[in-house]
Parts: sequence; structure tokens; C-alpha cells
Amino acid sequence: MKEIIKTILLEWQNRELPETKERDTILDNYLNTGHIIIVKGFRRVGKTFLFYRLIKKLLKDHSKKEIIYFNFEDERIPLKTGFLTALLPAIKEFHGQSPLYLFLDEIQAIPDWSRWLRRILDTENIKIFITGSSSKMSEREIPTELRGRYLGIELLPLSFAEFLDFKNIPAPPGDLKNIDKDAYLNYLREYLEDGGMPAVVLAEKGLKKEIILNYFNTLIRRDIIEKFKIRNEEVLKDLLKLLMNATHFTGTRIFNNLKSLGHIVGKSTVLKYISYINDSFFMDELLEFSPKVKNQLQRERKIYFIDNGFIGLANSRLNLKEGRFLENSVYYHLRRRYKNADIYYMRAEKAEEVDFVLIDDVQGKKMIQVSYSLDLASTREREIRALALMGKKLGLNEGDIVTFDSEGQEETTWEEHSIKINIIPAWKFFLQ
Repeated sequence: MKEIIKTILLEWQNRELPETKERDTILDNYLNTGHIIIVKGFRRVGKTFLFYRLIKKLLKDHSKKEIIYFNFEDERIPLKTGFLTALLPAIKEFHGQSPLYLFLDEIQAIPDWSRWLRRILDTENIKIFITGSSSKMSEREIPTELRGRYLGIELLPLSFAEFLDFKNIPAPPGDLKNIDKDAYLNYLREYLEDGGMPAVVLAEKGLKKEIILNYFNTLIRRDIIEKFKIRNEEVLKDLLKLLMNATHFTGTRIFNNLKSLGHIVGKSTVLKYISYINDSFFMDELLEFSPKVKNQLQRERKIYFIDNGFIGLANSRLNLKEGRFLENSVYYHLRRRYKNADIYYMRAEKAEEVDFVLIDDVQGKKMIQVSYSLDLASTREREIRALALMGKKLGLNEGDIVTFDSEGQEETTWEEHSIKINIIPAWKFFLQ
């Protein structure tokens, strides 16, 4: 183990770091917190490059003896606790000193990683940054020994503003006036259809689908099948197909659909597989808002996937105008913008649905509807009626509708409830 560590340290000393782009998430602000910093998220969203960007800044005042980086997905590293035990002594022997900063990628693959981190935090004066792409890094799964000793940062695929920056498109003025709207609409189409995975955004058009397919296959093989030792791969693959072609689901419905495809599988196994998919940060489930927790757990859940590129992969005939790409992007934008809010969807007795209801202890409640276009009178009436009915239930007199390009305001009354409707084009919504 010591020889492996020294080999990797020597490679690190001689390694030239790649160019990186600034992200909305900046790690500089976490240098003096006294906590372990955990950057979590789906694989290939840019966690490692976030490390590289901070390391390059630190190297202006420090040497690589003081800044150490290890990637625990390196096949030479044995997935044994003993490797962690040997790590610091080997670094001290190689460099003659302890590091000031440790950057550790995907450390959760090593048994007892959290106990080792807690010991290092208690006995060494080292600033520790780690990444993880599994639920072991989520708030509910973090081991007890690290509770209160870490700060978690979730990194998502590129926002629309980050997408423009990666494309070297000048940021629009803050007031969004006097801009070439048609140009931004073209970039918005690309963003909605191809997604915001950094490598995909930077790739040539002909390679984008190939990269996304590679990510998807890695998800299935490494993050689910190998990690959870799944034997029935065909059930998992068909389960993913069913989920990726749905907007709402229940465990019972998915179970019955798999049975109709000829799979012999228990419902508990299906639910377990769904939890594994969630664990990889690939999918999010949105509960229906209800004062009764029992209703939230029993009713249909809406599904959102980490990146639009995966939706396009599973639904090659899906049209941008059908609205699913836009709604998926709006969901993750809300996750970025309202980090402390609880997000639900809401449905009335006659199936009127509001896509997003945000509940924040500080900012209160907010309703957001998503519709690609309001050109059809029936669509416009349906979306506004849903906001009015749900607004009456929630005691809200205002709601937003995010569209691809429509903009405006109107006030209306439904069932004696007055409501103000803000119609916001997506390019503006994403850049505010």
C-alpha cells in the first residue's frame, strides 16, 4: 500500500492540472470553516474540476507537498480501510511533512471512511475536501461520526447561465434589456435538448449522444449493478425505461408494468431498485403536497432526471414543444435557487395540477406552473385555472407560469378568488 501511495504522490507532483471554468458554486468560501467539506452529486457533473479550480488558486501560495489529491476510483487503490490508515504516514514519509489540504475524490468506496476522516479531523491540522456520487453523502445517510463536523454542497449539471459561460457567450446585462433575444432562444433550445453535463456542452454536436450514452451505461453498471450486487439486470434496465418514459409513477403501477413484461419480481425488490436509482442522484421524486403525510406517501410521485440529455436518450421522438424538457430544467433551477425550500406538486379533485409549490420558512409559499406555450386558449385557461384553484387553497394571490418565450401579466378571478399571473419566458427565468 505504501508503494502505491508513493507512486500516486509522485504522479501528482508531476501532473499539470487542466483548464477549468468558473462555476456558480465556489469552494473558496469554505476554506476557513473548520469542517470537512463534502461536494456531492451525480458523476461527471464537475465535482473534480471544482477541486482543480480551488487547488490552482491554492498553488499560488502553497506547494504540491502541502496540497494532496487522491481519486479513489483509481483501480490501483485497494478498497480497504488499511489504505486510509497508511495514507498520512506514507505522505509524511514521502514529503517529510503533513499536508495542509487533502482533496479526496469518491472516498465513500473505502470501508470505514467516515471514522478515518473523523480521526484525522480530530488529530491533524488538515483542511479536508471530499466528493461523493452516492447517497452515502446525503444528509440522511451521512454516518453519525461526521454529524456536525461537515458542510455539504450539492453540485448539479450546468445552469443556463453556466452553459452560456461554457459556450463563451457574453452574459446578458443584469436588466435583460436590449439583448438579442433570438440568439438566446437558440442557445436555450440547445440547453433544453442536450442538457447541461459539462463534457456534453463542450463536445461537438455529433458526439453529445455518445457521451450521454456512456454516462448512462456507467450509471447502470458501476453505480447500481456492481455497487448493489444486482443479479437481475434485465429487470433494472426495463425499470429504468419505464421510469424515463413516465412523468408520474407509483410503486404498484411500475411493479404491475414489469409483471406485464414477463418479469418475475417482487414488489419489495422493485421499490429497492428505485431507491438505488435515487441513491445515484440520477432521479428525484416529487411528492404531492398534502397536509397529511400519509397522503403524500401513498399518492403518485412526479419524476425528474438529473439532466435533460438522459430524457432525450430514452425518448428520441420526444418533441421540445411537449414541455417535458422545460419542466425538468425548471425543477433543477428551483433546486439551485431555493436551496432551503421544500418543493412539491399539487393536484385538485378534477386533476388540475400545479407543477411546483415551494414552501420556505423565510420566503413563504410560491406556485410555479410550466407550459411550453400558451398560444392555445384551452391551454392558457387550464394553466391559469390550476393556479387560481390551488392559490385559493393555499391562500396565495399570485402565481408564475414559465413558458418558452411568452411574457406578460394578467389578473383573473376563478370561483371568487382573484389572482395575479406572471408569465415568464424561460430564458429570462433561468437568468434572473
